[in-house]
Amino acid sequence: MTAGEERGGRRPHAVVIGNALIDEVRAGASVERRPGGAGFNLAVGLAVLGVPAGLVAALADDPDGRALAESLRAHAVTVLPQPPRAATGRATASLENGEPGYAFTPAARGRVHFTPAVRGALREADAVIVNSYPFEVPGEAERLGSALRGLPALRVLDPNPRPGLVADPGSFRRRLEALFGHTDIVKVSVEDLDLLYGCPPEAAVARILGLGPQVVFLTRGAAGAEIVTASGRRHTAPAAAMTAPVVDTIGAGDAALAALVASTLAGPPERRPTAAELAAVGWRPHLDRAMRVAAAVCRSRGGHPTAASLAAAVDPLR
Repeated sequence: MTAGEERGGRRPHAVVIGNALIDEVRAGASVERRPGGAGFNLAVGLAVLGVPAGLVAALADDPDGRALAESLRAHAVTVLPQPPRAATGRATASLENGEPGYAFTPAARGRVHFTPAVRGALREADAVIVNSYPFEVPGEAERLGSALRGLPALRVLDPNPRPGLVADPGSFRRRLEALFGHTDIVKVSVEDLDLLYGCPPEAAVARILGLGPQVVFLTRGAAGAEIVTASGRRHTAPAAAMTAPVVDTIGAGDAALAALVASTLAGPPERRPTAAELAAVGWRPHLDRAMRVAAAVCRSRGGHPTAASLAAAVDPLR
């Protein structure tokens, strides 16, 4: 029985709009191919953490696309329909001291189709999370804004800009910022802010909060993470202690976001929190869980947590 069936056969609790592709991880002379993509990692991470999840992502009818579909099925992630891609996208990650640098094939990006089925799933979800959306593609930000506007769900946005995909950071930023008025939580890393804003993180976070979101979730890699709210509250957490060597950091940010969303959705009622409720949340326990989940991902290969990696890392979220 899947998590969704355990909840009475209801729709996905959280819907992710993102990408699914093949990661080619190069470390020295070795090459490892595995399912990945920020959207894939986030949806699988939510499912592993006990949140029934759906993923809006186009899959190609090729061996890599079928491998992605099979992995999503194995994790009980519902794939919401999209026109198939001609080919599966690929991200080549070159590891240096465990930190990845990325190069992408053209098929890694493409239009998202907000079909009636997708819009229906978004309206019924308790959380809608956008991760690694193609803001660099003309017209995509406007279509996403139309889909997010007025949703009753908790709306979370992780731009996840990659230098290999963002040719014009200024244009990307302007399209992204047009969405902040339809967003409750924005997740960014210090690297994201440097690419898109080129100013101190504190100034960039203040700008984001001034455009509408109630919460910014800022990750700082080995320095931990923080939550800053529109009401001026700041909550910080250090990175979790590593009890084993770092294997690679691919997917750590996606895992941290999955944990934060899962933790935020853990309590009743199942509806979007109000601005006052988001401002009043005691975020430190949520941050601590997010850091432990991220550390669990860093200790093993693969861009998402597994039941085994979480067993000793996270206290029950429900």
